[in-house]
Amino acid sequence: MAPSTAAKRVPKGRKRPENTAACISTRSTAAKRVPKGRKRPENTAACISTRSTTVKRVPKGRKRPENTAACSSTRSTTAKRVPKGRKRPENTTVCISQGESRGQSPLDPSLKGRVGRVKLLDITNLTKHHHKENSPLFSGINAQINEPCIISVIGASGQGKSTLLRIIGMLESADEGTVRYRNRLSSEWFPHDWRTKVCYVAQQAVMLAGSVEDNLRTVSRLQKKEMDIKLAKQLLHAVKLEDLDWNKRAADLSGGEKQRLALVRSLLLRPEVLLLDEITASLDIQSKQAVEQLLLDWHNKEGVAMIWITHDLEQASQTSSQIWFMANNTLCENSPTKTFFECPATDLARGFLQIPDGTGEQA
Repeated sequence: MAPSTAAKRVPKGRKRPENTAACISTRSTAAKRVPKGRKRPENTAACISTRSTTVKRVPKGRKRPENTAACSSTRSTTAKRVPKGRKRPENTTVCISQGESRGQSPLDPSLKGRVGRVKLLDITNLTKHHHKENSPLFSGINAQINEPCIISVIGASGQGKSTLLRIIGMLESADEGTVRYRNRLSSEWFPHDWRTKVCYVAQQAVMLAGSVEDNLRTVSRLQKKEMDIKLAKQLLHAVKLEDLDWNKRAADLSGGEKQRLALVRSLLLRPEVLLLDEITASLDIQSKQAVEQLLLDWHNKEGVAMIWITHDLEQASQTSSQIWFMANNTLCENSPTKTFFECPATDLARGFLQIPDGTGEQA
C-alpha cells in the first residue's frame, strides 16, 4: 500500500478537505486515542512503526514536566513517569540520546571519569605476611579511590609498597582482606580482564620475546583488534623514543629504554587504574621529566587514576593530589598532598620528612 497519513476527525457540520489521505504509513506515529464509547474510523492504522515513539498523553488538568522532550529521536527513550507524590531522583536523564542505552556500563570509554555511583577502587583490611616469618609485612590497610586522581605512595623501604601494588594488580594474593574494582571483588574477575583495567608497571621492566614492535603489538593481540600505530608513535615521541628502531630486539634495549617502552605498552591498553612502581628511578633527568609530563597529560586526557610509588619527595609533591604514607607496617596517613607536606598528622610522617616537632617546614 502506498504511504499515507491518517485522516483527522472532522467536526460535525464541516466537510472533509479533498484529497485527504486516510491511512498511516509504516513509519508514522500511532493513531490517536479514541474516547470511550466511540468507534475508531475505518481504515485508520493502529500500530506504531519500529522507529517511532510518541510522547505519552498528559491527563487533563496536569502540566507536562519541564525539559521533557516533545518527541523522541531515532533510538531514543523518554523518562518513565514519576508517581504522584514522589520526586524524580536528581541527575535522572529525561531522555537518552541517539545510540545510548540506560544500561550502559560505567566501563564504557564514553563514561570515563564519571565516577560517583561506584567506587573505582575499594581496599578493605588488606594484610600480607612475610613468607618465612609470621610477622606481617603490612596489615589493616583500608583505602578508597572514588574518582580518578594521582596518589603517591611513599615511605621507607621494607614497608611492602611494591607488594601492595602487586596485590591490587592481581599479581599476588593477600593473606587477608579484599580489593574491589567497580564494586566487584577481584575474585569475581578473570585475572586477564582485571589486569587490563588495573595495570601494573614494574620497576624492573619486563620485555617480551621479539622486537620492539612485537612488544607494542602485544596489546592489539590481547584485545583482538588492529593496533593503534598513530597513538603508539605519539607515546614513544612523548617519552623521547621517537627514533627507536621497531625492528630492534627488545632484549637489547638499555634499562631506561625498556622502562619507557613498558610504560608505553601499558598505556596502549588504556587502563582505568595505573599502578606505577618507581618507574622513573632508572631514568636520566630529561627522560624522567618527559615521563612525568606524559603521565600528567594522560591523566588529564583519559581520566586515569594512578597509584605511584616513589622515593622522590619532590616528584610526589609536584605530580600527586593525594599521599599514602606507609610506616609501622600499615597505611599510616592518607592525606591531600599539600596537607601532608605542610602539616603531617603523625610523628612518624614528621620524622620521615625531617620536620622538627611543632613546625610545618622541612629541615
